[in-house]
Amino acid sequence: MPPNAKIFEEILDPEFSPSNELVMQYAFYLGMSLGIDPEQNQFLLEYAEQGLKEKIPEGWSPMLTEEGDLIYFNHFDNSFL
Repeated sequence: MPPNAKIFEEILDPEFSPSNELVMQYAFYLGMSLGIDPEQNQFLLEYAEQGLKEKIPEGWSPMLTEEGDLIYFNHFDNSFL
Protein backbone atom coordinates (compact mmCIF):
# COMPACT_ATOMS: atom_id res chain seq x y z
CA MET A 1 0.00 0.00 0.00
CA PRO A 2 1.36 3.46 -0.83
CA PRO A 3 2.52 5.34 2.27
CA ASN A 4 0.02 7.78 3.79
CA ALA A 5 -2.72 6.79 1.32
CA LYS A 6 -6.26 6.88 2.68
CA ILE A 7 -8.72 4.06 1.97
CA PHE A 8 -12.31 5.07 1.28
CA GLU A 9 -15.54 3.13 1.35
CA GLU A 10 -17.21 3.00 -2.05
CA ILE A 11 -20.66 4.59 -2.08
CA LEU A 12 -22.61 4.21 -5.31
CA ASP A 13 -24.98 6.96 -6.38
CA PRO A 14 -27.86 5.38 -8.32
CA GLU A 15 -28.47 8.75 -9.98
CA PHE A 16 -24.87 9.10 -11.24
CA SER A 17 -24.72 9.97 -14.92
CA PRO A 18 -21.17 10.45 -16.22
CA SER A 19 -20.54 13.32 -18.62
CA ASN A 20 -19.78 12.56 -22.27
CA GLU A 21 -16.23 13.80 -21.67
CA LEU A 22 -15.72 11.36 -18.78
CA VAL A 23 -17.14 8.47 -20.85
CA MET A 24 -14.76 9.32 -23.71
CA GLN A 25 -11.79 9.53 -21.33
CA TYR A 26 -12.63 6.14 -19.86
CA ALA A 27 -13.23 4.62 -23.31
CA PHE A 28 -9.80 5.80 -24.45
CA TYR A 29 -8.29 4.43 -21.22
CA LEU A 30 -9.89 1.08 -22.06
CA GLY A 31 -8.39 1.06 -25.56
CA MET A 32 -10.51 3.15 -27.92
CA SER A 33 -7.39 5.19 -28.65
CA LEU A 34 -6.19 2.25 -30.75
CA GLY A 35 -7.83 3.61 -33.92
CA ILE A 36 -11.46 2.74 -33.12
CA ASP A 37 -13.92 5.35 -34.40
CA PRO A 38 -16.36 6.11 -31.56
CA GLU A 39 -18.96 7.39 -34.03
CA GLN A 40 -19.06 4.02 -35.80
CA ASN A 41 -18.79 2.02 -32.58
CA GLN A 42 -21.26 3.76 -30.29
CA PHE A 43 -21.90 0.51 -28.40
CA LEU A 44 -18.33 0.68 -27.06
CA LEU A 45 -19.12 4.04 -25.47
CA GLU A 46 -22.15 2.45 -23.84
CA TYR A 47 -19.86 -0.21 -22.32
CA ALA A 48 -17.54 2.51 -21.04
CA GLU A 49 -20.46 4.39 -19.49
CA GLN A 50 -21.71 1.21 -17.80
CA GLY A 51 -18.21 0.52 -16.49
CA LEU A 52 -18.15 3.91 -14.79
CA LYS A 53 -21.37 3.05 -12.96
CA GLU A 54 -20.38 -0.44 -11.77
CA LYS A 55 -19.33 -1.40 -8.26
CA ILE A 56 -15.62 -1.95 -7.71
CA PRO A 57 -14.85 -5.71 -7.64
CA GLU A 58 -14.69 -7.45 -4.26
CA GLY A 59 -11.29 -7.11 -2.62
CA TRP A 60 -10.55 -3.68 -4.11
CA SER A 61 -10.82 -0.28 -2.41
CA PRO A 62 -10.51 3.26 -3.72
CA MET A 63 -7.63 5.19 -2.15
CA LEU A 64 -6.39 8.75 -2.26
CA THR A 65 -2.62 9.28 -2.27
CA GLU A 66 -0.80 12.16 -0.58
CA GLU A 67 -0.52 13.76 -4.04
CA GLY A 68 -4.30 13.66 -4.47
CA ASP A 69 -4.33 10.83 -7.02
CA LEU A 70 -7.16 8.29 -6.95
CA ILE A 71 -5.87 4.71 -7.08
CA TYR A 72 -7.39 1.31 -6.39
CA PHE A 73 -5.91 -1.10 -3.84
CA ASN A 74 -6.21 -4.90 -4.10
CA HIS A 75 -6.46 -6.43 -0.61
CA PHE A 76 -5.75 -9.95 -1.89
CA ASP A 77 -2.24 -9.33 -3.25
CA ASN A 78 -1.49 -5.80 -1.97
CA SER A 79 -1.18 -4.41 -5.49
CA PHE A 80 -2.63 -1.14 -6.69
CA LEU A 81 -3.41 0.71 -9.90
